[in-house]
Amino acid sequence: MYTSSCYTRLIPVLLVFFIIQACKQAPSSAVTISGQVLDEQSRQPVPGIHVILQAVPASAKDTPLAAAVTDQEGKYTITTRRGTINRYTDTADTHYQKAALRLLAEPAQAQQKQQYKNPYKAGPNRAPLLYFSQLALPANRLQENNIVQDIVMQTGAIIVCRSPVTETGTDLYLDITGLQKPQDHFRVIVNTQRYLVVRPDHPYLLNIIHQLSGTDSIPNEQIIKQDTVRLKPMDTLAINISRQMLTTAP
Repeated sequence: MYTSSCYTRLIPVLLVFFIIQACKQAPSSAVTISGQVLDEQSRQPVPGIHVILQAVPASAKDTPLAAAVTDQEGKYTITTRRGTINRYTDTADTHYQKAALRLLAEPAQAQQKQQYKNPYKAGPNRAPLLYFSQLALPANRLQENNIVQDIVMQTGAIIVCRSPVTETGTDLYLDITGLQKPQDHFRVIVNTQRYLVVRPDHPYLLNIIHQLSGTDSIPNEQIIKQDTVRLKPMDTLAINISRQMLTTAP
């Protein structure tokens, strides 16, 4: 039978045991994301690149959470809090995210901006853009306290579509699908001018679609121009739609 003195000696031991167990089970309050930024062609490190951890909620603007700049060896380290990560993930389900979390690498110097040409950002209409230096972080990886992720900097190519102002009740779409990567599919409405940044040296099926409103629930779509394109890095492809193309569509 324990005496009172035994209980007195046992209580501190139990407290130390429970504290150790709690420390083992409690997640660290700090999360680090580190890696190296490399050039796609040369595989050499790229210094002076801004690496930003962003949250992208479905119905809100992109929210920067933390950032770092690569050193002379192209290495970066981002530190944030576990609570910040958990705000956008479901800790009960490691495969579910309330918002997309991604790493975005952006050139800072004028020479780098020319080398890794991707000059456009989403405007008020939230036009879909393809950032080659952008990497999504899935929920299961975000549960780690030390995430290692390298980033490859690629050069973009640009497709610009210009059209006359279409009449009321008609819409003109620029529709682009990757032939090697079908997931690279973009469809945007063209009001006077629209652009997309695409992967260079990748083939794309390009459609200009004229959509007419009608009485049916299914809109009437006519392809007025179709082509396959493969652009070189930093190329700009201009597509000019004339009123004659709209009126002579089959």
